[in-house]
Amino acid sequence: MISRRAAITTLAAAWPALAMAQARERPFRIAILSSLPETNPVSINEIAWLREGLLAENWSEGRDFILDARYGNGDYGAFPDLLRDLLSRDPGAVTVGTIAAARAAQSATRTVPIVMLGLNDPVRTGLIASLGTPGGNITGLATLNEDLQLKVLALMQEALPRVRSMLVILNPENPSNVGMLSAIAGVAGPAGLSLATAEIPNPAAFEQARRVMDDRRPDVVFVLPDNALAGLLGRIVPAATAIGAPTIGTFAELPELGGLLAYGFLRRDTVRRAAFYLKRIAGGTRPSDLPVEQPTVFRLTVSIRAASTLGLTIPPSIIARADEVIE
Repeated sequence: MISRRAAITTLAAAWPALAMAQARERPFRIAILSSLPETNPVSINEIAWLREGLLAENWSEGRDFILDARYGNGDYGAFPDLLRDLLSRDPGAVTVGTIAAARAAQSATRTVPIVMLGLNDPVRTGLIASLGTPGGNITGLATLNEDLQLKVLALMQEALPRVRSMLVILNPENPSNVGMLSAIAGVAGPAGLSLATAEIPNPAAFEQARRVMDDRRPDVVFVLPDNALAGLLGRIVPAATAIGAPTIGTFAELPELGGLLAYGFLRRDTVRRAAFYLKRIAGGTRPSDLPVEQPTVFRLTVSIRAASTLGLTIPPSIIARADEVIE
């Protein structure tokens, strides 16, 4: 006769094998809670990069996994309904790309694993207990963006030493943006930089932010890292360029869209890396046993093309250190 403790131990040891057997019987359903519209380039890239990562893990779409996405269209209040729909379809895991999406997912389920695709400061915002032991049913990728904003500011000061006024664009619904703004303000004042802000909590608020830009006419526009703001870069950068202001930030794609300078990691890499977590979870590993990872590679991208458009000259010291220069 097998004791109750022995039976429980045997079952626990067999759990990964049982999970893998179930995964072979039917594809692992990956629920994707996106903050932006389905047609937004950020949403399109996120799906494509996640698919690339899963294929690199030797998973076959349709046989080993299914992607099941829902889109918030910039309305964070839609998350609860979207999650109810996603969870009703019995997913193996939920992926999230914003702090608001992660919080909504944590409120909706304590059992379905949640995988972060690269979130700002998940410890300080209360999503996880620590990087090494995230706890609960959430794990995945963090960004280190909270440590990069002052680096971007220092690069801007070196590249544009005559700048005296700066407009910071932030999403007030993103709790990490508030701390980043405070850090920037703490350096800007002593450096002689006047600081103004424009808040974009949703896409409809862009026009108000554009009017602030037009009224303030800052020397430079600094966009804080936020997934919803990433989806609006195609509107923010031209608006800043129209008033003669260069745009800076951590978004790798910023210079490609007409911005002047970006320093940060490649989001493509963090989203692809999420596939590692999803495959381990499908194999039976608990999210709490998978430490949260942070980027280790950062790139400086500079656009000479944008500088020329704005009548600016980028110092050779910046060009020499750039990982990519857009002519």
